[in-house]
Amino acid sequence: MRTPQKTRAWETYAALVVKKHSNGTHLAGPVHLKIVCVSARPKSFPKKKNPGRIWKGTKPDLSNLVKAVEDALVKSGLLRDDALVVRLEAQDFYAAVDEQPCVEIEIGEME
Repeated sequence: MRTPQKTRAWETYAALVVKKHSNGTHLAGPVHLKIVCVSARPKSFPKKKNPGRIWKGTKPDLSNLVKAVEDALVKSGLLRDDALVVRLEAQDFYAAVDEQPCVEIEIGEME
């Protein structure tokens, strides 16, 4: 199955951001990865009833989001292979009121 153009464009952009913040670091051993995906909040969601982040559970599904992040980490040069990810925590939300969509990534080598 081919990766959609929109996903490839996001991976390329994300790889540039990762490269900028990783200062040329390359992780060689097993790593742990924490990903928090925050999508735009639908306008139909009530603002006063639940102003915080809300579990998403819609497409694109979390496994596809995780794969896009892993591919971006490889494209950035931070990881040579996504098989190095041995521990993973991932969450998928709609944004809180007044929060911008984003992807939060924490990565580190296993001890």
